[in-house]
Amino acid sequence: MSYSELSNRFINTYNELSEYMEKYLNYKDYKSHTQMLNIMAKKNHLVRVHYDELRTFANLRNIIVHDSTSKYNPIADPHIEVVERYESILNELREPPTAFEMATKAKDLVFASPNMRLKECIKIMHDKNYTYMPISQNMQLVGVLSGDSVFTYMRKNQTTTIYDDFRVKDLGDAIRMHMDERYSFVSKSTPLIDVTEMYSNDIQDGKRLGAIFVTERGGENERILGMISPWDLIEYIGKGN
Repeated sequence: MSYSELSNRFINTYNELSEYMEKYLNYKDYKSHTQMLNIMAKKNHLVRVHYDELRTFANLRNIIVHDSTSKYNPIADPHIEVVERYESILNELREPPTAFEMATKAKDLVFASPNMRLKECIKIMHDKNYTYMPISQNMQLVGVLSGDSVFTYMRKNQTTTIYDDFRVKDLGDAIRMHMDERYSFVSKSTPLIDVTEMYSNDIQDGKRLGAIFVTERGGENERILGMISPWDLIEYIGKGN
């Protein structure tokens, strides 16, 4: 591939990104590419994650275009890896990852049943370093086991004792109505950007968002397909995806 082809691909990606941002922001008045990037970084998680790279690419595009002696003789040419990276980010913006793609799949989750001994579940959570354990019947969520659910039960019942034969179902409403946590459901096709925003605004009615469960259409009575915890999202963001 010639240098001019790489430059053309790079500049085309820049132009297509500008068009994408104009449509996304629905701006009728002119805004520069950099201005739109700055605004997008406040509205779109993926742009925020890739902001530094996108600004660098915008600067490189200006060098290629404005400092060229002619249309066919750019003063600088990007490497193939840079061009492919730029195109990859644009494609990710156009087709953002979904909640299901991000979620820990149901086959990899450990589900508790209402009849399991609570101490057995706590041991599993400790051994696997789980913060949450979904409680299900026929793969439908009936509650969530967490430290908060146990503390909710203890506070309501004014007890600190959990006897050996204590079952998950004995926690009663504490598996569904936690005092300090809440849970949400999204469809498998929900853009991951929306999930990120849900966690960014996680406090509602004094309760923080503990976990998000993925189902086919986002209904809480549907089969659980996966779960996204805050830690999953932190790991995803940390990878720079």
